[in-house]
Amino acid sequence: MKLDRLLGKQIKQEGNILFFEKSKRLNWILISLILPVLLIQLYIQKWDFGANKLIYWGILANVFAVLEHINYYYIQLMIDNKYDANYLLNNKKLKKASLAKDLREQRI
Repeated sequence: MKLDRLLGKQIKQEGNILFFEKSKRLNWILISLILPVLLIQLYIQKWDFGANKLIYWGILANVFAVLEHINYYYIQLMIDNKYDANYLLNNKKLKKASLAKDLREQRI
């Protein structure tokens, strides 16, 4: 969508903004369920982490999901180009996520 906008193509701003705002709320709901689901799984396994080796992969996937939520909606955790690295070195802080700026400005 960003590329389309930069190339001058028409995009449905209002619909896309609404989609991302709803997605952000849904993500928070799903994130809030991570700990209760983990506790239920552990209870079923009689609090034995060794009973199911896949539980570690599940925990890792959930941590990754939380970091991705932060990366998209709050601060850009990924430094994937020279500009991002220079920004971090010069400002001593991470950049605000592009999507966070777009949602604040109500414009993609």
